[in-house]
Amino acid sequence: MKELAARIIKEFEGFSAKPYLCPANVPTIGYGSTMYKNGERVTMDDDEITEEQATEMLMDTIKGVEKQVKKVLTVKLKSHQMAALVSFTYNVGIGNFSNSTLLAWINSNPDFPRIPEQFRRWNKGGGKVLNGLVRRREAEIELWTGTSRYI
Repeated sequence: MKELAARIIKEFEGFSAKPYLCPANVPTIGYGSTMYKNGERVTMDDDEITEEQATEMLMDTIKGVEKQVKKVLTVKLKSHQMAALVSFTYNVGIGNFSNSTLLAWINSNPDFPRIPEQFRRWNKGGGKVLNGLVRRREAEIELWTGTSRYI
């Protein structure tokens, strides 16, 4: 599951050795990391990192996100569904996921056919629809439904 989530996250986050401001204006590095393993926030003054360091940061973050997602789930999911939710939550944050209709619908019935429309609602950054988020949500939906090329 972790490797599956990492593949989709890497594709949509992209790699940056240097810190940059994401669309939400947050200092970010590597594959979309905003914090280091030691809990310090990324700043625009930080040193460059390698792809290997970025992957380590990503995998460590994925472990934490998976634990957070499992805490709010009340149902058992398939590995590919969990990977979709980890990618989603890595992007939108556990607070947003915890309070979402997406989570409510999943906990009510993970086979509910309208779940994909809830993924699609999360396509904005800074109040604007972002093509990258539209594509990412579609990839997460394909992962959720088991029709993904990532599987």
